[in-house]
Amino acid sequence: MKKRILFLPLFLWLATAAVPARAGLRADSTCTFRFVPGDDMFYVPFGGNDRELARLLECVRRNRDAILGGSLPLYVDGYCNSLGGEKENLRAAAVRSNRVKSELITRAGISEACFLTRNHASEGDFVTVRLTLPAPEASAVEPEEPGKTEEERLAEERAEQERKAAEERLKAEEARRAAGKAEADRLAKEQAARQAGQPKNITATPPEALSSARRRFALRANLLRWATLTPDLGLEWRVHPSWGILLNGSWTSWSWNDAGRRYALWEVMPEVRYYIVVP
Repeated sequence: MKKRILFLPLFLWLATAAVPARAGLRADSTCTFRFVPGDDMFYVPFGGNDRELARLLECVRRNRDAILGGSLPLYVDGYCNSLGGEKENLRAAAVRSNRVKSELITRAGISEACFLTRNHASEGDFVTVRLTLPAPEASAVEPEEPGKTEEERLAEERAEQERKAAEERLKAEEARRAAGKAEADRLAKEQAARQAGQPKNITATPPEALSSARRRFALRANLLRWATLTPDLGLEWRVHPSWGILLNGSWTSWSWNDAGRRYALWEVMPEVRYYIVVP
């Protein structure tokens, strides 16, 4: 019983002594950069990437010596699952990771050796950058955040405007693609309907327009009468597609010296004609 009583205070002392040691544990700080599905370009104003980039650059600035010394690496994970196969997704994920790292190298002044990169053909279309930071001591007082200058405020406003403009362009592009796809589907359906033998809309000429087009005058002649020196001429008026009024006239005057004979002929022949109209 005495051993148990002595062991209990020892156990409590060890437990309380272990609490301050937790202040030295390391916490993870992760920034996520969004990408347009099927695209490997890194748009800084898109999907809040500008805010994540500013947060990561500030973190890198504070820990730049440790990062360049190799004790605080940047863990980069690229993801893509919007393409056809695993190879294409892995290739796109690698390109996305390289674009994010290039942006950090250019802006923060670090090198490729500061990164540990992995690529994945799953989960989505984004790149994560994780920086394992030492947790602050419990007694440490966090410094106050300095106020933003006018230039920083204007830069943030410009970045926000660029982000909104990029989102509007993406929405307009998606709407244009949707309209093009709908038009292509409509043309395909019409083509399929024509191939299936569906009846087409045929605009027929009204009978009134047809009859009015056929109401005209015509001049007629009989070439056989003209060959026998009995010229004739006729005028026809089509009052209806099936009915017409014809007025023919002919004239001749023959003479010879046998006892002074003379032969003369003239005639006028009105006619009413009926035509069989075949549709």
